[in-house]
Amino acid sequence: MRGLFLLLFLSLPAFATLENPYLFEVRKGSRVSWMLGTQHVGINLSEVIDYVEPRMRSSRVTFLEFVPDMDRLKIWATDPARALATSDQFDWSKGSALSEETKELLKRNFEIPDVLLEKLTSESCRAVATFDMNRYPGLSLDYQMSLLARVLGVEQKALDTTELRALAEEADLAGRFKTIWNCNMDFMAQQKSSAKDLIPRLVAKYRAGTGRPGEDLPMEGVALRNLAWLEVLAPEMEKGGVFVGVGVGHFHGPNGLIKLLRARGFNVTRFPHPED
Repeated sequence: MRGLFLLLFLSLPAFATLENPYLFEVRKGSRVSWMLGTQHVGINLSEVIDYVEPRMRSSRVTFLEFVPDMDRLKIWATDPARALATSDQFDWSKGSALSEETKELLKRNFEIPDVLLEKLTSESCRAVATFDMNRYPGLSLDYQMSLLARVLGVEQKALDTTELRALAEEADLAGRFKTIWNCNMDFMAQQKSSAKDLIPRLVAKYRAGTGRPGEDLPMEGVALRNLAWLEVLAPEMEKGGVFVGVGVGHFHGPNGLIKLLRARGFNVTRFPHPED
């Protein structure tokens, strides 16, 4: 199995190294930890490997939003429709059956394969969006970082739990941005796939490294997860030797990890750009 991990890792395409990564040193006294803000789609590990590999290698534990089932890693990389259809990420029992017209529109506009189409219901908007995003970039940065931790032999721990994710979703559905999550599958089916247009814009912003992702959309669910994560991360960072890799949208804003950690007495500095 370790040979499979190494083979997948070595087969990843190479890109130029980012000059302005969302990498932060978290220090208290002589104890140092690191946080990398990830882009969940479209960014390859090779673009940040020079920053990540030596720091993860020297860490005693790596925290990710979730630790993927490595037995399913290759499925996600090669067949995201089947990976989604066989995962427990969504409650497939919620909602009603789709009409044949909606199914045909989803096949035409989103190119949804039958293996996933058979699972979709009237409340499957997130499943369609997840498929649309995952099929283009292939192996996501989150999976690649987990794979690297396996190759380096560094312990991995998940920050999210099923219960925490459920609470965060409830908070979003009841919060200021609840209209974002309104699901209308009939409407969605009529739209053309947007990931091909969206991903390049997200990737360009991330590679520029000049923004403060998350500050302009402080969603309730993100804040709730950050506060829960802090209770896990702060005691571990007191000891040092922690590497964290989570979506960069969790970093900035009034409930971002940077501000929360600074309030706990940590010195959080962007590396190699301390002006942030």
